[in-house]
Amino acid sequence: MPRAHATAWVAVPVIRRPVDGGVYGRVVFVSRDLDRLDLVRARTAIADGHVTSIEQTIVDL
Repeated sequence: MPRAHATAWVAVPVIRRPVDGGVYGRVVFVSRDLDRLDLVRARTAIADGHVTSIEQTIVDL
């Protein structure tokens, strides 16, 4: 998905409504079983959290 779409998908255990960030883009929540995903811990300047590994991302694409 090109960055020009300004959409982020976030896996969560329960369905939530999308969040519209106006000019900054949109966040779409998708329901997934998080225990089945290949997650790795990530630290950024903004927040700490989990992201899918490179291998998991390739499988998803």
